[in-house]
Amino acid sequence: LELLESESFDLVVAGTHQRKGTDRLAHPVSLSRALLRSSPTNVLLVPRPLSVQPLPGGGISRVLVATDLSWESNQAIAPGYGMLPRGGVLRLLHVVHPRALPHGEFDQGLSRRASQAEHAEVLRECRAKLEDLALSESDAPGVTTEFEIVEHAQPAVAIAQAAERFGADVVCLAAHRPDSLFGRLFKTQLHAVMAKTNRTLLIVHPSPP
Repeated sequence: LELLESESFDLVVAGTHQRKGTDRLAHPVSLSRALLRSSPTNVLLVPRPLSVQPLPGGGISRVLVATDLSWESNQAIAPGYGMLPRGGVLRLLHVVHPRALPHGEFDQGLSRRASQAEHAEVLRECRAKLEDLALSESDAPGVTTEFEIVEHAQPAVAIAQAAERFGADVVCLAAHRPDSLFGRLFKTQLHAVMAKTNRTLLIVHPSPP
């Protein structure tokens, strides 16, 4: 961390043991979690593989970018595209609470027809916003963009499950400002994603707008 503060690096790469349960209690000091808490730059976390297997085609071909549609979260999209060669596939993912309604409120029942219609409108709006974020062919030549809206009450679980369905080589997320409410929530969600997936994670630190 001192080296990262004193010199200019674009990315720090570290391994993670993905320790759980009593094994995690036996190893309370975690390099990967310390980097996530305090690194001033982008962090690429590579889980310890059960066996060494090269990526298909010798490189990265499938990148999952998860965004909550905020400005900061959307900053993970361009680096996600940048990792892919021609023929690669980038999937943009957004997780919606199953009871989300317009203006950020939540319905407790969703049994009423009006609530169901409002929830469906939320899904349509999120899909439209997600599609607007995709880069054009001129900006990301040869890369195919896919979109996925998932309804789930636990974003970390939804992201991990989506990564498995998609077969992602890398899952790309953007950090929020650490002093913001979203920043504190992001760290909690990020640690949950780490605990639930063995996919490589790229954590992007957005530059100030």
